[in-house]
Amino acid sequence: MIKRNWFWIIGGVVLTIVLIFGVKQLLFPATAKALTEEDIQRVVEERYAGQVTKVVRDDHKYLVDLTRDTDIYKVMLDANTGEVISLSKSTETEPKVEDKDVEKDVLTEKEVEAIVLKNTAGEIKSIKLDSIEGEKQVYQAVVKVENQQTTYTVDPKSGEIITTQSETIKDPPKKLTEKEAGQIALQEVQGEIDDIDLETVGSVSYFYVEIETADGHDAIVEINAITGEVKSITWDDED
Repeated sequence: MIKRNWFWIIGGVVLTIVLIFGVKQLLFPATAKALTEEDIQRVVEERYAGQVTKVVRDDHKYLVDLTRDTDIYKVMLDANTGEVISLSKSTETEPKVEDKDVEKDVLTEKEVEAIVLKNTAGEIKSIKLDSIEGEKQVYQAVVKVENQQTTYTVDPKSGEIITTQSETIKDPPKKLTEKEAGQIALQEVQGEIDDIDLETVGSVSYFYVEIETADGHDAIVEINAITGEVKSITWDDED
C-alpha cells in the first residue's frame, strides 16, 4: 500500500514538472537565432537576381537595398526566418555604367598639365574642360613663354595634343614717370622745376613741366607721356 502511494506521489511530481515545462515553452518559446547579414544578402540576391548594396538590422527586421539593372529596390525581411515582409521600388536610380566609364576615362587637370609641360618650358596660365561647337569636349591649356602665349587643345581621354595656337603678347605702352618727364624737360630748358602736371587730351596723355630759368623766366615743356616726345615749349613772356 505504501509503495503504491509513493508511486502515485512520484508520478504526480513528474507530471507536474512536465506540465510546468510545457506551459513555459508555450508562454515563453525559445527565441530563434537571427540570420546574419551575410545570410540575408545571399537570400535576397539569389531570390531577386540583383546586387545588395546595403543591409541594416532594425530590431527583428532587416532593411536591404537591392540594385537590379538601373533600379533600386527596398526589401524588408524577418530577421529570424528571412521571410520577405515588403518589397518596393525606390525613386532613386543607379548611374548607367557607360556614364561611370565616361567620367572615369576623362583625365584630370593635373594630368593634362603634366602632358602639356612635357612639350613646353612655359608657365601654365589656365586649364579648362570646354566643348568644341557644343559637341566634343576638349581641354584648353593656355601657356605663356616670355611674350608668346600658346593654347594647347588636348583630348580629355587619350591626352593627345590635337592643336596648338600661338600669338605674340604685346606689352601695354609704358607711361613715363614724373621724374623721367622732368629729366627730359631739363634737357630742353635749363633751370629748376617748379611743377609737373599730367593731363589727357583726347586719348593721349601729356606731362606739362614748368621750369624757372636762372634769369627769372618761366617755361612750360609739353611732353608725350608715352613716347617722351617734346611737343612744345611755351615761355611766360610769349603772347
